[in-house]
Amino acid sequence: MDQTKLAEFSPTRQWAHQALVEKKSRVYNAFLAMEHATYADAALPKKPRH
Repeated sequence: MDQTKLAEFSPTRQWAHQALVEKKSRVYNAFLAMEHATYADAALPKKPRH
């Protein structure tokens, strides 16, 4: 995704994130936990996953 598209999308993503956090969405919280686990250092360092 180019930087222009990313900059256009960012405010919408931030709004959606905040709305889901405020609603205490169990599904979204599970997604965030999965995302956190995916990017944590473990068997592979972070760099190869990016």
